[in-house]
Amino acid sequence: MLERFFDYYLNHTAPEIAERILALLPGNLEKTPNNLAAMFMQSNEEAFEFQLAFFEAMADIRQADPAHCIMFDDSTNTCYPFFIQCAWERLPPAAKAKTRDQLGISEVEELIRLLIAQPEARNWFRLNLAAELDQGDLFAFNEVIALINFSSGGEYSFLNLVYPQLKALRGKALDAGCGAGFGSLVMSQHLEVTGIDACRPRLNRARGMANMLREGKGSFLSRVIGLIETEMGEIFGGNRTLIGEGILEERQKQLTFVQGSLDRLGFHDQEFDVVVCLDVLEHTYDPSKVIREFARVTRPGAMIFVTVPNANGELYQRFEEESSGATFPAMLHLHHWEPAGLADLFQGQGLEMVEMKPFDYLTLEALERLSEADRAKLVADDSGFPLQVFAVFRKV
Repeated sequence: MLERFFDYYLNHTAPEIAERILALLPGNLEKTPNNLAAMFMQSNEEAFEFQLAFFEAMADIRQADPAHCIMFDDSTNTCYPFFIQCAWERLPPAAKAKTRDQLGISEVEELIRLLIAQPEARNWFRLNLAAELDQGDLFAFNEVIALINFSSGGEYSFLNLVYPQLKALRGKALDAGCGAGFGSLVMSQHLEVTGIDACRPRLNRARGMANMLREGKGSFLSRVIGLIETEMGEIFGGNRTLIGEGILEERQKQLTFVQGSLDRLGFHDQEFDVVVCLDVLEHTYDPSKVIREFARVTRPGAMIFVTVPNANGELYQRFEEESSGATFPAMLHLHHWEPAGLADLFQGQGLEMVEMKPFDYLTLEALERLSEADRAKLVADDSGFPLQVFAVFRKV
């Protein structure tokens, strides 16, 4: 998928951007799409240095020329036709026939032009066809989506909600959906950590960071932290100083990264004392299988930390989808939970609730964008309208 994407991107983005990206390749390599893709499939020092420079360049491009940066599900972005082409190829014949009947198109090129031009067509695609893509399709997309940001999105939740509690724990931890591995690195100062993710490019990023830290080459950390803070600022708005000085100064314990799916964990029963799963469950096709696996691989007394979107988050997600004419579910979210439903899901697997609290509140500006009917559906607490839930469970 990556080779194909870079071949497309270099031929469709602005020429000066293509030249800038290719110039990042090490001097001994030919400037080709295949070599770009190959750099994300490695975790050695040279590959990691390239990846870091790539994401710094992409952050600049997002600000200066957003139509030509790497982006997912933005019909004004140069990458949009690539994702539609790939989705079309993966749709079953019945879904393609449904599209032809409903939209009156026979070729994918016609579909791409229609989706770019009409938000109504994009909304129809999302509501009627996006669900036809399976977990394997999303995993394939994620190889390219992983090129958008260096970070994984869960760093803010980890540092503000989980880490204050986790740094007092000891034993073995599973970072479930570890992404680029920043949280895994921080945890590994206190626990033996295994990070698991389905996305190979993100895992290679994580392995690259871990290898360089083990070798005492930590000078890159300020650049990584700067990137994460820039990206979190883009997501949450404003300047985000998220990471305190010295957060990665202690010596790492054992740290391993493996590729895999959370509903089929290749670990022994009762292997872990801690599980961290942030901004992940909502992306899985069968969360109950994932939680069953968490229960299986944890020891009695193990702590499990999770964050998920709630009904407010689902409502606002749907508003954003409809407003922009999203072709796929926003952020590829497939589920949301209220506290009681989330507690039932975990308690059904012998995991008792320790803590449950809302966070990530709807801003006044966002609230004002909603219709009166949508605002009436929101559920408030004393602090406003939360969009997510943070929960801690214990294995009985």
